[in-house]
Amino acid sequence: MDRRRIRGGFRVEPGGRYRKSSGLGRQRADAQRASHGSPDQSRCLRWRPAGFQVTGHAGNLVSNHATFTANVALSSSTATTTPLSLLIPNRTPQITLQISDTVAEDVLVSLNETPVPGLSGLVPASGTITFAPTALVEAGVLTAVSGPNTNTLLWNNPVVHDGALVLRSTAGVPNTAPSNGVNYSIGAVLGNATVVYNDMQSFAPRMTDQGLTNGTRYYYRVFNHDKYFIYSAGNVPSSSGVFSEPTSRVAPAPLYCYSVGFPTLIQPVTELNTAVYSASNSYGVSANLTSGTVSLDGQERWRPRILSGAAQGRFPVVPLQGQTGNYILVGDQAGKAYALDSSTGSTFWTGNGGTALGSAIQAQVGVQLYAYANAAFRTANPNRDLVLVATRNSSSTNNKLYALSSVDGSVVWTYAPAAMDIASGGVLVDYANNRIWLGVRAGGVNQPSLHVINSLTGAPVTTFQLGDIDLPINRDSQSNQAYVTTNAGMAYGYDLNSMAQRWSFNTGVLNAYIFPTGNGFIASIKGPPGQVQWYAVNPSNGQVTPVWATPVSISGPTGIRIDYVNQKVFVGSSDGKVHQIDIATGVDQKQVTVSTQQLGTPTIDTTANRLTVGGMDGRLCAFQLPLP
Repeated sequence: MDRRRIRGGFRVEPGGRYRKSSGLGRQRADAQRASHGSPDQSRCLRWRPAGFQVTGHAGNLVSNHATFTANVALSSSTATTTPLSLLIPNRTPQITLQISDTVAEDVLVSLNETPVPGLSGLVPASGTITFAPTALVEAGVLTAVSGPNTNTLLWNNPVVHDGALVLRSTAGVPNTAPSNGVNYSIGAVLGNATVVYNDMQSFAPRMTDQGLTNGTRYYYRVFNHDKYFIYSAGNVPSSSGVFSEPTSRVAPAPLYCYSVGFPTLIQPVTELNTAVYSASNSYGVSANLTSGTVSLDGQERWRPRILSGAAQGRFPVVPLQGQTGNYILVGDQAGKAYALDSSTGSTFWTGNGGTALGSAIQAQVGVQLYAYANAAFRTANPNRDLVLVATRNSSSTNNKLYALSSVDGSVVWTYAPAAMDIASGGVLVDYANNRIWLGVRAGGVNQPSLHVINSLTGAPVTTFQLGDIDLPINRDSQSNQAYVTTNAGMAYGYDLNSMAQRWSFNTGVLNAYIFPTGNGFIASIKGPPGQVQWYAVNPSNGQVTPVWATPVSISGPTGIRIDYVNQKVFVGSSDGKVHQIDIATGVDQKQVTVSTQQLGTPTIDTTANRLTVGGMDGRLCAFQLPLP
């Protein structure tokens, strides 16, 4: 517990009065020195939540008087004092009074004496003690959205807040924090940065930095402060803050980029011509507007929804039975599953009553929707969907697949075989047969890694031993097969009706699941060298052959997305570029540079004609299609 002593009487604010007594307390000059000191050393006594104590001395008692009592009165309901009253005997040399508070505020301290016959004025006049934090709580969830000649910064204000100071630099992350007690003017220089915003008595959680140069990278740090200009550390979302580059919106420049300060490699999810959703290692799920109005395009639909852990698997955005609108179904690294309203970001439910389902949820959450299900499913699940959540526990044998009710997130059934390793890729739902296909790791001892489960009951149907499977399983609609890929680079096709294996092929180790194309697939081969190739699968004999004469050479290719209207394939890369491949020829026709770092898998809004992609540098960027 940090304590500071106030020697020689109660400390008062500038202008406060301190009455000279007949012997109790110091002279007025001492009080004036105490009241006119610097904010850090004299007035702003440091506070820590729930228990910080300030110690004051009633002074030297030198006069002759009968014993009397002085009751302590505090102006604050959250402040407490020990003791509540002071028994002051004759010629007492010193008395200690301890005052504690749980909030940052000014507390008026009064000693109300019980009069002694013939004497008065034995205690000092009321004085004010200021409780202020040594360092304030950070502003929360700092993000930035770029626009033409502008960057818009957004954050959440904490409870203890009077304003915010924003530093900006073009020479790297701002490297000098503001000094406590100083109210900086706009334009003040701190190290390599300049103050571009500083407000007080304000709860504005945003600022728009205007008049900027398009294409220039600006670095920002935001410091929360109280009314005494005690500042937070400015390490939000990390000590690097965020950066943002204004954009002309003229191709090849992006329409906007949204910065969150942490890697954003999950493939975004689009709600056509409405919004794009993503998640990052900041623990937040975000939503950005898709709009033809420039001032709205890319702005937050709602503030990022902070989960208990980071979401590291892509999530579906779907309508739920009996509800209006769409819902985000997502799991996090704290082992919890959520349904979030896509229009507001509010939590509809947290699965299993809020209790974690496992150590972590890495795999994409799946769902079997009532609206598309057959009669058998609807009978077993009247007026509800099943939300499917697989665990990534610390053990290689005790993982589970949960089916949750879309109504309230309660557990409907649990698939818990004797030994099942971690799930990372997600599930394939076979609606016709009411079966779930789940790929997991093999436990290092060749445990079953491909599980087929009855979606009505959670009972096992069959399993296969294929080796570790971390990538999602997908359905090829033309052949009605489950396409499965192992970590070793083996691709398989399984008939969804008979569950028989129809073909297998060694693609080489992949960076993403094989993308079904109708009796064929496109593979992103890790390499080196990194390659993208389209393969055809003969439906009669299962023979797999390349379609493109030469594979497309791309460094660290991500998963792909197909623009079916224009017959183009889009793929991210480790060189920070999105590549456009012509489907007919396999030619890498165009590239757009997003970053210098690894990108995630892009996604396409076919209604708004735009592509969106996230990256390791902490940004989500949108580009107009077709590419220039």
